[in-house]
Amino acid sequence: MFPGNLQEVMNQVLSAQRQSEAKLVQARTQAEMERIQSETQAEIHRTTAAAETEVERHRRDMERDAARQTAESEAQIFAKRRQAAELLEQHPMLLRLLELESLRDIAQNSNARIYVGFDRPTGDAIRVQD
Repeated sequence: MFPGNLQEVMNQVLSAQRQSEAKLVQARTQAEMERIQSETQAEIHRTTAAAETEVERHRRDMERDAARQTAESEAQIFAKRRQAAELLEQHPMLLRLLELESLRDIAQNSNARIYVGFDRPTGDAIRVQD
């Protein structure tokens, strides 16, 4: 048995030790949580950067493919138009047929007015007014 005053002092020392150990555990826990949180944030940033890089690469690939397809389509259209021009040059009656088909299509529009110049000797003066 310790005298009363010494017993009280020992209890205070033990209490201070326990509080100190509790604060130490709490500080270590807080430090570990902060470390884990900073590692998580760093991983999020790395993952986000990698994803953005991949998205940008896919966007560039898609733009390049779209430009290539557009160029190929335009080349095909040009080749077909050149073929059509050659055919029309070789067969002038085809041009006249296209002209008549165009007139037929225009005549189906109820607002269109077709003026044909009969006073000219060739009869080639046809005007269309929408």
